[in-house]
Amino acid sequence: MPQLLQGILHPNPELRQPCCYGASLAAKVPEFAPFALETAQQLLEVIPQLRARAKKKSERANQACADNALSALVQILLTHPAAVQPVQDKCWAVWLAGLPCQEDDQEGERNHRILLRLVEQEKPEVCGEAGQNVPRILTVLVDVYKTDMVDEDTSLGIGKLVLRLGEARLEQFATNFTEKQKTRLLRIVREAQKAPAV
Repeated sequence: MPQLLQGILHPNPELRQPCCYGASLAAKVPEFAPFALETAQQLLEVIPQLRARAKKKSERANQACADNALSALVQILLTHPAAVQPVQDKCWAVWLAGLPCQEDDQEGERNHRILLRLVEQEKPEVCGEAGQNVPRILTVLVDVYKTDMVDEDTSLGIGKLVLRLGEARLEQFATNFTEKQKTRLLRIVREAQKAPAV
């Protein structure tokens, strides 16, 4: 385990990515608790560094690393909240800021499914005080709707969430959207209204 966790900070993305992925799997078990805080601190360092890199083809491996690192971080937050109490707020902020996932479809599906679930539960650490993070979260969900970064259930869930937010709040949240995002949001609303009630 210590070697695996050391690899999270390795400069070579081909070594770093499987280490981040391994950490996301290891974090699912209770026995990971003694490693949770140190791992979270490493991920807090790695994710912003990787996301700050230029968005070009040559950086795809690094962005895939960041996607896996996000999975590891959110898994630690969900499974070992007590162990990471000292940095919990920062962890949630870095996780949210790192979204949406960009390269790894599987990690994208996983992170965006979790994001939707936590918003539906109105988890304060995610939604922010008085829902201040919801506009940012909505941009993430609008961007990934019906892409390879979400499964069908998550896209349906995004549609239901958008309808539940209501027209007035959507208009308010969408003030800083790009034209493309506004068009996508309208499409989500249209498709959600047509979807059969389950």
